Amino acid sequence: MESVVNVKELILVVDDQPANLKVISGVLNNQYALSVANCGERALKILETLQPGLILLDIMMPGMDGFQVCRILKQNEKTRDIPVIFLSAKTETDDIIKGFEIGAVDYIFKPFNPREIKVRIQNHLNLSNAKRKIAEQNAELEKFKSDLEKTNGELQKSVAEKDKFFSIIAHDLKTPFNGLLGLLQILTEENHKISEISKNEMIETLYQSTKNVYSLIENLLEWSQTQRKIVSFNPKPIHVHEIVTLVKNLLNAKLNLKNIILENNINTSLVIDADEMMLSTIFRNLISNALKYTRRNGIIKVYAQKTDNGYFTFYVQDNGVGMTEETKNKLFRLENHISVPGTENEKGTGLGLLLCKEFVEMHKGKIEVSSEKEIGSTFSFSLPYLSGVKEMQTINDTPYQLKKKLKVLIVEDEVISEEFLTIISFDISSEILKAEDGAEAVRICRENPGIDLIMMDIKMPMMDGYEATTKIREFNKDVIIIAQTAYVLENDREKALSVGCNDYISKPIHKNQFLKIIHKFFN
Repeated sequence: MESVVNVKELILVVDDQPANLKVISGVLNNQYALSVANCGERALKILETLQPGLILLDIMMPGMDGFQVCRILKQNEKTRDIPVIFLSAKTETDDIIKGFEIGAVDYIFKPFNPREIKVRIQNHLNLSNAKRKIAEQNAELEKFKSDLEKTNGELQKSVAEKDKFFSIIAHDLKTPFNGLLGLLQILTEENHKISEISKNEMIETLYQSTKNVYSLIENLLEWSQTQRKIVSFNPKPIHVHEIVTLVKNLLNAKLNLKNIILENNINTSLVIDADEMMLSTIFRNLISNALKYTRRNGIIKVYAQKTDNGYFTFYVQDNGVGMTEETKNKLFRLENHISVPGTENEKGTGLGLLLCKEFVEMHKGKIEVSSEKEIGSTFSFSLPYLSGVKEMQTINDTPYQLKKKLKVLIVEDEVISEEFLTIISFDISSEILKAEDGAEAVRICRENPGIDLIMMDIKMPMMDGYEATTKIREFNKDVIIIAQTAYVLENDREKALSVGCNDYISKPIHKNQFLKIIHKFFN
C-alpha cells in the first residue's frame, strides 16, 4: 500500500526582529513549511526563486518597509496573486487602511493570538487556492470554448465546401452527360440517316467531351482526397521537362483543335524534388487553363527560372484573353466558383486551380498569377531545386517494338474496358485470352502456363485482383502481372505490388502508357 505524503504549504515570514521570527516559527512550524527573511530586500531576493502560498509581512523595518515591499509584489506578475498579511504593532486606522489599499488581504496586530493567526492564515490559504483553481478552470473553459469555436468554424467550412463540391458535381457532370447521352441516342436511333462526315464529327465531339468529363472527375477525386487528408506526399527527383512533355502529349488533341503551339522551354537536365503525381496535376491544370483561354493560333510557353533561395519558379504563360483584377482576386478559393467559359465556350469548375494551390503548398511553395485583359495570363509556382543529381533519361519517342509477340490474359469484368484492352494489345500479342473475374483468371492461368502477360483488374466480383494474383503466384512466379484499376488511393499501388503484381497502371489507360510498361518488361 502506497503512503500518502502531505506537502506542507510554504509561508514566507518577513520581520527584522529575531525574537518575532522565533515566536512565529514556533507557532506555525508544525503546520507549515517556513522561509524567513529579516528585511524587505532579502524577501524580494527569496521570491525570485520561491513561490510561497502566503506572506506574513512586518511593516516597520530598516531600509525598505513593509508597504514598499507589498507595492513591489503587487506590481510583479509573478507575485501579485500571493496573499499578503501584514503583521504589525502599528494599530492606527490610517495604517490599516493603507495596508488594504496597497493589496494586503488581512492585517494582524502584534502581539498576536496564536490560534487567531493560524485560523486567519488557513482561511486565506484556502481562499487563495480556491481562486487559483477557479482561474485554472476558467482558463480550461476558455480553451475549450476556443477549441469548440475553431472546430465549429472548421465544420461550417467543411459543410460549405461539401455543399459546393456537390453543387459542382450536380451541375458540371450533369451538363456534359446530357450532351453525351443525346449524341449517343442520335447515333443509336438515327444512324442510317446521318452522313459519314456528321458521324465522324459526332464521334470527335463525344471523344473530346468524354475527356473533359474524365478530367473533371479526376480533379474532383484528387481535390476530395486533399480535403480528407489522405493524399500521400512522396517527393523524389523529377525530370520536369519529361513531365511537361507527357502533359503536352495528353493535351495534343485539344492543342491541335485550336492550332495552339505549346513551347516546352524547361531545360532537359533540370531535376527538382517533388511528388510526381502532384507535379503532373499542377502542370496539367495550368496548361489546360491556358489552353482554354487562348484563342486559335495562340501560343503557350512553359519555362523556369532559378531563384536565390534554392527554389525554381515555373511559369505557364499564354497570350490569351487575360482577366480582370476582380476575377484574379477570386481565384484559388472554393467559395468563389469561377467558371468563365473559354474562347470556344469550354467549360470549367475552378477546382483545377484549387488543386494546384493545395499541391504547391504541400511542397512549401507558392502559386501566383499575373494577368492583363486581352494580353494574357502567367501562372507561376515555386518548388525546391535538387542539386547534385545527374541528368535523368529523357523520353524515348521511338515506336515500342517487342522482340516477340506475347500471349496475353486480360482479366476485366467491364465489357468496354475489356474491349479497349483487346484493341491496344492486338499489335503486341500472338494470342489473347479473357477472364471476367479472379477465379476464372486463376483457372485459365493454371491451364495455360505459357502466358506472358496478365492485365489484372482489381475490383471484380467473386474474387478480386489482389486474391487472384496471390493464388497465381503460388504456382507461377514468372508471368508478368500488371494491376489496372480505377482506385485512387496511394496505398492501392503498394498493395498490388505486395501481393505479387509487377507494376500498376491507373484507369483510364492511355495506349502509349500501356506500351511503355510492356516495353519495360519485355525488351
